[in-house]
Amino acid sequence: MGKKVIFVGGTSYSGSTFFHLTLANDPKGFAVGEVKHLFRPTTAWHVSPDWMCGCEDPDCRLWERVRRNGEAHLYETIFDIHPEVDFIVVSSKNIVWIDGQTDRLARQGIEARHVAIWKTPAEFAHSLHKRNLLQKKNGAELANWPRYYSTFYSFVPAFRTVKYASYMHQQSQVLESACERLDIPYFAGKEAFWQKRHHVLGGNPSARIHLLEKKSDQYEGVMDSIRNLGQPGIAADTHRQLYYENPDEQVVQIHVDKLRRETPHFDMFEEMLTAHDVVRAGPPDREWPELRLGPIEMRLRRLRQLRRDGMGKLKYSR
Repeated sequence: MGKKVIFVGGTSYSGSTFFHLTLANDPKGFAVGEVKHLFRPTTAWHVSPDWMCGCEDPDCRLWERVRRNGEAHLYETIFDIHPEVDFIVVSSKNIVWIDGQTDRLARQGIEARHVAIWKTPAEFAHSLHKRNLLQKKNGAELANWPRYYSTFYSFVPAFRTVKYASYMHQQSQVLESACERLDIPYFAGKEAFWQKRHHVLGGNPSARIHLLEKKSDQYEGVMDSIRNLGQPGIAADTHRQLYYENPDEQVVQIHVDKLRRETPHFDMFEEMLTAHDVVRAGPPDREWPELRLGPIEMRLRRLRQLRRDGMGKLKYSR
């Protein structure tokens, strides 16, 4: 198997952190998390000493070496440091960044693969509601759902998808199909990603906490951070287990209906995402041009992202 990099896309709270850790749970796999922020910080947290390697070893210097070699050699550096690794899994979800990284990998002779994990609008609204984000900024977070997948569909030429609920209810079947489509090994027990030492950066703490032994000092520290951030707590009996909550339809449906009225071709999004599902034998036999951005809008997205990255480097880079 040749060297490859797998990008896991998805909105916030879509399950991308735990899913990319699961894909990387292999002796030849390596999860890097939200590695974009190592080179393009967007908050002070990304340059804080507390934004540390997921291995939880304060003496780990892996990311210092990677940063020193520069973003242009990000994946080459990891492959050099860890020659046993055949594939790297990334959960940095910024699509313009993924687009640029894919082009760079092609020039370096490294294969890129793409998969997007997604929740239904009602499930996503439920996740936002639990975090008191559903009604903030006049529903801006929920409105990101069609915007994100429209952008992903426009920029990423070939990809497969994983439906969050399907993965929760049929984990082994969906994961095996995903591994087959991505051309990486699957084995029984791959779901238990916490059995491997990961050097992951960033990601949702409610997923990363499964890497820690319950009641350890590190576990309690992450739990405190989650509470301080106002995120929903993690029940003790769900540690190192996947769980699914049905959306509270009485709470979220009015918001989803509003989004449907405001979003052209709204119902096509689920159709498009379902058609790309990993459990299907082949790619879709049709396209959804209504969901694609035009070339001018794609160029504007690239320019806006370049400006944001430049401002972040000026403000936060060490």
